Amino acid sequence: TLGLDPAQRYEYAPLTMSDVAIGVSTGTLVELVPGAFGKGVANGVYRYVATAADGPAETNLVLEREDYTDTRRWQPVTPDHVLSATTGSQGLRLPTICPPAGASLGCGPTN
Repeated sequence: TLGLDPAQRYEYAPLTMSDVAIGVSTGTLVELVPGAFGKGVANGVYRYVATAADGPAETNLVLEREDYTDTRRWQPVTPDHVLSATTGSQGLRLPTICPPAGASLGCGPTN
């Protein structure tokens, strides 16, 4: 038993998550799940960039109703690295960094 007072009237209803506001602040990252957002790119990642001048830097938002194309509030995040995995280990492949043109140092990976 639940231990509820039998004299008390209770109403049961299904929980709907469509209007749940989530706390975000400047720098919060959000990944868009297909079918669960307003405007944006499915599987895209966006950073909340609003500042006090644009609106509250910390606020509660219903994320599935947000317009992630609004650059005053959201900035798309594009990965600048490539992850690769090998059997039994994981590695990180970084981009090649070359010195300025005309420098005497070579260019290319060191390993």
